[in-house]
Amino acid sequence: MDENFIRYNIQGLADDMEVNLSTLSSLYSEFFHEMKINIEESKDLCNSKDWWKLQRVIHNIKGISSCLYIEDIYDISNKLDIELKKQAYENALPDITSINNLLISSETDIKEFFKKNGINM
Repeated sequence: MDENFIRYNIQGLADDMEVNLSTLSSLYSEFFHEMKINIEESKDLCNSKDWWKLQRVIHNIKGISSCLYIEDIYDISNKLDIELKKQAYENALPDITSINNLLISSETDIKEFFKKNGINM
């Protein structure tokens, strides 16, 4: 198995949730769609300095990424969530950019995992 797939324990999540990979691929597909919307909203909220709403969106990203075992996105969003709660806003936009970059790479890796298992997302 490719090292990228070890980074995301997709089979472990399927086992934990007691669902097949086809069902899980649908969850990931919805996740990527929703996260793209959340990231765009986060950028807008950051630019308008609506820190309270931004914290709510980042908290959502953190929670969903954790539930789907996407730990690298969880780690950055958790860091940003803590910073926003402390009213430390200077790294908000760079952290959102990092989340976006991780989302792009994770989507590629996860789609490849499903493709190798005969499932198109």
